[in-house]
Amino acid sequence: MGIFDTKNKMNMLYALVKMSPKTTNDIYITEVNWPLSNTAPYAPTSEVECVSESDYAQFMVEYFATAKESGKIQRVYWHQLIAAGYGLVDNRDGKIRKTSAYEAYKRMIIDANI
Repeated sequence: MGIFDTKNKMNMLYALVKMSPKTTNDIYITEVNWPLSNTAPYAPTSEVECVSESDYAQFMVEYFATAKESGKIQRVYWHQLIAAGYGLVDNRDGKIRKTSAYEAYKRMIIDANI
């Protein structure tokens, strides 16, 4: 992709961590998500950076695969379960609606036997 794609960012972070004598070299990514299209004012950015629900699900699966394949990332924590605009579950209007990313996340957990 490019110099600042996900894989290269993970490699750069790992290289920086390895340079420090004060770390254990364990990398935990604690907040990852994409803003969803047509969810203003809930998306934490402008519509330009927002993605469709189907792209969100695809990007999430690819992100986890990239982290796992790198061998450099110990854990990835998705942010957040329930949140209009960027969560795996949309709770607008007091209703709970599971997105396609929720279903993809569920499949990843089942496939990993977690």
